[in-house]
Amino acid sequence: MRKKALVLRATLPDKEGLSPPKQQRLPIGAAATGTGLADAELKAMQLDSDLRNASFNWSDWIGGEPESGQRQSVAHEEFVSLAKALHERKVKKKSRKDPRAVVRGQEGWRKRWAPALSKLPTGLITEKKLLGVVRSLEEGTACRRETALVLGMVAAELGWNQKAIREAGMGYGRRMLRKRDIPTDAEIEAAFDRLLAQSPHWARVWGLVATYGARPSELGTATLRADGVLIVEDSKTNKSRAVTPTKTAWVERFQLQALPPPPGKRDGYAISTNANAARRRAGIDIQLYSLRHAAAIRLLAAGVPAELAAKLMGHSAAMFNDLYTLWISEETIIGMMANYNL
Repeated sequence: MRKKALVLRATLPDKEGLSPPKQQRLPIGAAATGTGLADAELKAMQLDSDLRNASFNWSDWIGGEPESGQRQSVAHEEFVSLAKALHERKVKKKSRKDPRAVVRGQEGWRKRWAPALSKLPTGLITEKKLLGVVRSLEEGTACRRETALVLGMVAAELGWNQKAIREAGMGYGRRMLRKRDIPTDAEIEAAFDRLLAQSPHWARVWGLVATYGARPSELGTATLRADGVLIVEDSKTNKSRAVTPTKTAWVERFQLQALPPPPGKRDGYAISTNANAARRRAGIDIQLYSLRHAAAIRLLAAGVPAELAAKLMGHSAAMFNDLYTLWISEETIIGMMANYNL
């Protein structure tokens, strides 16, 4: 392997025909990846056949791909095929130890891989275009992070810069926390009214995230019961959780039982992306995910224990504390402490 590329090594004739055959390296344009290794094995068999039949010709082996093994672009269909092969390889490896890996792999493809690949442009795919796809997504969202992870893994199969693509998706998660401007209840209601006038179905998504603090990506499979309890399939654990309103009056205020669901794909990430696009068209600056953070702060301000609030939000208690104690204002702390006799 040279310069992150695979090469073959064999006793080859001199290129100029002036010296006897000797051990030489033969660049084959294959990246040092699982896919590249499979290509190298095929080319090794071809080389062996050429040498045995005395039909080896340098012109058949050089002048094509650069020695670095990197291709400047691939067709959209080939990129998707690489993704499918990589995903299957990962699932197969995990299934040797965990019999549930196949089912989880199918769910992972539906929730993570397929949504990420659906954002690819048509035509030729380049490393620059992948970076553009990631950077076009809303900063600080799970959608941007997950898309960067998936596209980065496939890019690595081509010898492209996976690190740059993954870093473009950073800005979400415990290690990259940034203090957000938490909207007030009045601001949330005003934004809902503005969105309702333009897109009732996206207003419903807005109201669900604000009222229950669910992840936007979870709403594709969520069910609102007649008693006002939202049944959410947790996107991290693949288990269902029952979530009660963080503000009961909002179930009626936001017409959550009456407004229509969003049209088109019920995929969670598609819902998240389209809902954010709708609120931008309506001139709303509040990020959709900020409603979830506001719901968490609302639970804490009401005196709900962190352990219970974490369950409602689909977090561990440690994660919940790491995320939301950063955003509790001085006024909120004073109000919370008023609940205690000290």
